[in-house]
Order: sequence, then C-alpha cells, then structure tokens
Amino acid sequence: MLMISSSLEIKSHQVLHTISHLQSQFALKTLGSVTCFLGFEITRGADGIHLSQTKYTIDLLKKTNMLAANPCPTPMNQSNKLHLQDSDPFEHVTLYRSTIGALQYLTLSRPDIAFLVNKLSQFLQSPTQNHWQACKQILRYLAGSIGEGIKFTHAHTLSIESFCDSDWASSLDDRKSTTRYCVYLGGNLISWSSRKQKSVARSSTKAKYRALAQVSTEIMWLNSLLSEIGIHNHKPAIIWCDNVGAKQLAANPLFHSITKYIEIDIHYIRDKVQRKEIEVRNRHHHTEKLCSSFAYSKAISHEIDDDNQYSHEQENNMIKQAF
Repeated sequence: MLMISSSLEIKSHQVLHTISHLQSQFALKTLGSVTCFLGFEITRGADGIHLSQTKYTIDLLKKTNMLAANPCPTPMNQSNKLHLQDSDPFEHVTLYRSTIGALQYLTLSRPDIAFLVNKLSQFLQSPTQNHWQACKQILRYLAGSIGEGIKFTHAHTLSIESFCDSDWASSLDDRKSTTRYCVYLGGNLISWSSRKQKSVARSSTKAKYRALAQVSTEIMWLNSLLSEIGIHNHKPAIIWCDNVGAKQLAANPLFHSITKYIEIDIHYIRDKVQRKEIEVRNRHHHTEKLCSSFAYSKAISHEIDDDNQYSHEQENNMIKQAF
C-alpha cells in the first residue's frame, strides 16, 4: 500500500497515527519512504522528485536483444511515413505485439515516445518489416536515454495549464487526424495523450477544435478530482492552441452558422469558455513550449534538432520535467 502525505518526515504524527491504526486491524510492515512502486523508481533530491522506469527499460531492451544497440538521438525518422502494407509482413507477430505492449506501459514515464508508440500500436493486426524497424529505433533511442523520466518540483500555485494540437489528416490509410495534448499542474506535467481521432476532420480547424474539446474534458476531470481532495482553483484553466480559427470558435458563437458540420458535442469547450472555467489562448508566443509539444504527434528529425538547437537534453528538460 502506498501512503501519500504532505509531510516529508516518515515519523510525522499523522503518518504514525495512520500506521498505528492500520496495524491494529491488519498485519503489515512499514517499508519507509517509497523508492520503487509498480515498476517505477522514485528518487528524491533538493530540487524535487524524479520518477523513472530504469529497470523496466533495461529488462525490455534485454528481452529484445537491444541493450547493446547503438543509440540514436530521436525515436523516429521524420521521413518514415508509416502505413498499412508499406513493406513485407513481419513474421514474428507475437514479438511485435508484446514489445508494443511493453512500450505502452513505458509511456507512463516517457511521454516523448507517446505518439510513436500510439502510431505503431495501430498496426498490431498485421505488422510489417518497416513497422518493426521503427519499433527498433524507439528501442535504440531508449538505449541511449536509460534513466530518463519525469521530474516533479515544488509549485507555489496549483494552476492548470495545457497545450493541445492536432496533426490534420496525418494517417495515410484513412486520413484521420491525431490529437495530442499535455496538461501541467503548477508547472509539473501530470497528464498527456496522443491518439487518432475517431472520425475524419474536413478541415484543420475542425481537427484542432476536437483536440480542444478532448483536453477540456481532461481538465474538467482534473478539477473535479482536485475539488474532492480540498484543492479549489478559482482561476480558469489555460489552454494554449496555435489555431486562430479554433480559438475564435471557442469564444464566438456567431461563427456557428458557417460551421454546422461540427458535431454538437464538439461545442462542449465553448460552454466551458463562457462559464469562465477555461480560457483558450494562442501559443505562438511560447516557441520553446510549441517545439517541445511536437514530440506528442510528430517525428522530429535530427537535422531539425540541430537547426533549432533542440537537443535531446533540451527535449528531456522541456517535455519530461517542466516547460
């Protein structure tokens, strides 16, 4: 059982009282401050808490014989456009499926591979040689970044801030878009997602607006969870979006007459904006944050990293720690 306390001292009065009460009802052993839990390693420092899956990553690399592989700086080549039947079928289907399943659990501490794992999981039924080579590149990327994870630092305010985007018609097989978002609580990354949209978007604005609706739903759930534990945010949550059309649709109901093709449930975000529970802003002024969010829905080439001085270390600092 994992016990969470606001006190850093294991022998604080509240913690000891709770442990004593549990011991009166059950036979238990106190293990002290958590260092490992469900495959996660937790390390504490003066600047915060670091969450990683080092042993899990090493075991995965050993299982796939990739521990001694040459590391690569990015998890996927930008020029590699994955789609169904893009090469010969991969014979070891079980190996492909088990590896992707293991990588999905690894995304809980490695959001930098979330988009790529989601993309490869779309080919579980009939993987190809190209899909397996893309999977091996992710493993090579992990081999060069063992021990990386998410860092949580002390926050003075628990305000919610999120970034959302979509890659319009990115799927070469059905032209569905990919929604990605990340949510920060007090500057700490706590939620992220990268997934294909369920229907085809007729415009980039519609795809972006769907992404706004999805992240707003996540924010409302987080607000409800925080309220249950006594934390109330009196300021509206901020959503940064780089599409002016989607931002205007969220705030101005006069555009409804020319956007009737957008489903009614997509306008969920507009109701939250009018209630001042969410505020949508343009994120072009946050260049570094915009670059770091690319990893959730696009492959970034090593050349682009060099041109923009966007190194692997900067990616880890911005994506897995704080913007």
